[in-house]
Amino acid sequence: MNTPNNARRQHSRDKLIDALLQQLRTKELSEIRVQELCRIAEVNRSTFYACFSDIYDLAQGAQKKLELDASAAYGRKEESDNQTELFLQLFRYIADHQELYKTYFKLGFPAPVELSGADQALAEKYYGGQDVDYHIAFFRAGLNAVVEKWLSEGCRRTPEEINRIIALEYHPKGNG
Repeated sequence: MNTPNNARRQHSRDKLIDALLQQLRTKELSEIRVQELCRIAEVNRSTFYACFSDIYDLAQGAQKKLELDASAAYGRKEESDNQTELFLQLFRYIADHQELYKTYFKLGFPAPVELSGADQALAEKYYGGQDVDYHIAFFRAGLNAVVEKWLSEGCRRTPEEINRIIALEYHPKGNG
């Protein structure tokens, strides 16, 4: 395996993803052309096609990058007694990276906020192990809808306010 070429290819991929994210701030995906991305990223068209099959493949690469960035900032690996603090950390991250999250939603990808094994365990505790996958799906969709609405309003409300709203929903009535 040729490590220098792999590093160069990854660098080109990253530059193309950054160029795409930059263009998505003002354009729809369907309006963006490979040629202009190559110009912005300062790579050849052949380099683009060595890295991605088409612009939609590039968009999926951008999706993965955004998800990795978010999971690095909000990596819930263990159950915590303080979910409210963990969600506040997430909302602060989103507020600090609004353009990236707006772009993510603009691309129409599935919701970027994933719930972890810790969230699964908490849901099992709250709901006595019944229909947990449905409760998680419901909560995840709601959480992402709140994030998307918050972003569309320019994050006018503070992360603390959004966290309070989510906390009211995260703790089912009658279960503490």
